[in-house]
Amino acid sequence: MENASKALLMAGGVLISIIVASLLMIMVNSLTSYQQVDNENKREAQIVKFNNQYEGYVGRDVRGNEIYSLVNKIIDYNKRETTAGTLGNEGFQPIKLKIEGLDGNEKLFNMDMDESSKAELITGDITINGVSGIKENIKFEKIDNLLKTYIPANSRTINRTLQYTDKILEKLVNSYDLLFNYKKVGSDYEFITNLKLEEKIKVLKEFNNIVGVEDYFDLKQGGSENFNQFEDRLNRLWTKYLSKDASAYSRYTNDNIWHDVNLYFEYLQFKRAIFTCDSSTVKYDVNSGRIIEMTFEFTGRFD
Repeated sequence: MENASKALLMAGGVLISIIVASLLMIMVNSLTSYQQVDNENKREAQIVKFNNQYEGYVGRDVRGNEIYSLVNKIIDYNKRETTAGTLGNEGFQPIKLKIEGLDGNEKLFNMDMDESSKAELITGDITINGVSGIKENIKFEKIDNLLKTYIPANSRTINRTLQYTDKILEKLVNSYDLLFNYKKVGSDYEFITNLKLEEKIKVLKEFNNIVGVEDYFDLKQGGSENFNQFEDRLNRLWTKYLSKDASAYSRYTNDNIWHDVNLYFEYLQFKRAIFTCDSSTVKYDVNSGRIIEMTFEFTGRFD
């Protein structure tokens, strides 16, 4: 009887052990399944969060300045997290961004296209692929460089140095008609030598007001300077700073502000341009679920 009791106890213990082990396995499996579901939910949430950054541009009017910011964001992402990365690689596919509808519309972005040999910034449709970005495709580094440009002092024309700012360049754009929109007769220098003195002074005063430096250059005859010397000095000032011809009267033409103003105007026009992105042009990676391609189309409109 005692042996039978012991056998029963042992059997009960084994049964309990089996039950406990089974329950533990069920718990482990449940926890694993829960963890897998939780991980999948987190992954999906991360995908949604990532794609929301870009899907907000779809199906609405988008200004060029927004696209400019978006492109820089994509370039940074491509460099840091994708297989095209130069600063990191988390295995994701790079985003390709296309900007279409620009080809054939370059004139809309250039203030003086008829006299300019070609556009500088907007030269056709744009594709940002991998880490090849806005600096390579739209060449906006020219704007960065422009804002670092100094107009040097010159003892024959000016004794101060001027650096471009956005404010100065915008004012030059707004005063374009007065400063640059003249009828070209022969060379630029031939034109200015035939322009009436009061007209020369009016144009140069406007330029002087825009650059915002008091007494930037003297527009009055003074000292031992005779009238011909004074007018010749005005001609040199005009040719150096306001000529359209970079080679005109070259010993004084070190900077071509007309070129710079047109360049900046293209930049302003791109920021004002309206684009749209149709949902049919948005593509997703089948593995990661992330956006890998978007296309923006220029509408022909400006804000």
